[in-house]
Amino acid sequence: MIDNLNKIRVLHVLRSNKYSGAENVAITIIQNVEKKNKNIELIYVCPEGPIEQRLKKENIKYELMRDFSIKEIKRVIKKYSPNVIHAHDFTAAFFCSLLKKKEKLIFHIHSNYDWMKRLCLKNLIFLYSAKKSDVVLTVSNSIEKDSFFKDMVKNKICMIGNPIDTDKIIKKSNELAVDSSYDITFCGRLSQYKAPLKTLYIFSKLKEKNANIKLCYIGDGELKEELERKIDELNLTASVELLGFKDNPYPYLKHSKVLCMPSKAEGFGLAAVEAMSLGIPVVSSSAGGLIEIVTEECGRVCTSIDEYVEEIEKLLTNEEYYKAKSAGARKRANELNNIEEYTNKIARLYGGE
Repeated sequence: MIDNLNKIRVLHVLRSNKYSGAENVAITIIQNVEKKNKNIELIYVCPEGPIEQRLKKENIKYELMRDFSIKEIKRVIKKYSPNVIHAHDFTAAFFCSLLKKKEKLIFHIHSNYDWMKRLCLKNLIFLYSAKKSDVVLTVSNSIEKDSFFKDMVKNKICMIGNPIDTDKIIKKSNELAVDSSYDITFCGRLSQYKAPLKTLYIFSKLKEKNANIKLCYIGDGELKEELERKIDELNLTASVELLGFKDNPYPYLKHSKVLCMPSKAEGFGLAAVEAMSLGIPVVSSSAGGLIEIVTEECGRVCTSIDEYVEEIEKLLTNEEYYKAKSAGARKRANELNNIEEYTNKIARLYGGE
């Protein structure tokens, strides 16, 4: 028997059973909405997997599924009788749209997928899911701008960004002592969309100018083995450290000078704001929300390898230039700090106060 039957009950449904960007957003929403709205109950729903440790650590109420299937989602919906279903990825939104009855359905798009820009089967399924949803949340204006079906779902789309709590980032950056320091850091999934190999190529060019610089990668992914091979081929093993996935990456970011984000695709670009919260300038591509986040005051948006090399070299060799960009990074992060406003918006979407 479920307690608190008079509360607004929200299911956060995710296909992934690991901890990454969308999972971080879902957990942040649950923690902050529940803290301020006692009439809203939120439950994290996903397949069995390593995410359970994180959910326990964060004291999140959750329901694990045996697998990610319509049958299992149907079971969970029947068990909890939610007022709202908040689906955090394409497949979750599609499955939930097939099962939708009276519940309010929120389709949350965290990434700017390439397939959303063209006519294809996957995009037709997206269109169906969006039409069945009450609200389609996006994390940057670029998602709507690039969407093939933007005119057909325009009345559903709400650009909400990502929840940013700079005070929490700074606090967590002090939780762990880190002995090493790094000149350049890559923070994100080791996938083709995040372009970790491009970061390595940029670093190799900088290494020709300064033999003593160091690079670290925070994250894991399908390109790890290829990245390791390339590091070996370029004789950079002594200068590049693969830290792997970190439950708390902020202490490592804090001991870095520059964040390099040459992403091919981004939804929001949260790692950029996290780095800027710690005074780390960001040198990035113009993918997704990065074009709206990174300014000349806090870093640089680059269009070529030469521009990355030029900007990073200047940051590493010109102390006054670096201090100005670092101060600009903190200022920009504070401008983007929105945790209270974001929480209130989400609560209102759920029907809370």
